[in-house]
Amino acid sequence: APILAPAPQSLLLLHGAAGQNLGLMRVAPDGRVLWRAALPMTAVRSVLPGPRHLVLMTGSGAPEIADAVLVSVALADGAVTERRLSA
Repeated sequence: APILAPAPQSLLLLHGAAGQNLGLMRVAPDGRVLWRAALPMTAVRSVLPGPRHLVLMTGSGAPEIADAVLVSVALADGAVTERRLSA
């Protein structure tokens, strides 16, 4: 499902194909793509939208987070920052 992003009003769309890394794009109300970001993940377990960043978490789905990765995407320009978590 798309996520509304403020300033400027737009939608964030997560997209991908089976077995491939996901992508995220920010789309303006007139349909222009404002930016595209390649994400270092094939699946998303959690999404945390914020005023300046969208944070995504991936992992095996098991309760342990030893293999989890947090990915932060800057809403202004689509810059991606990745941080691996360890138990």
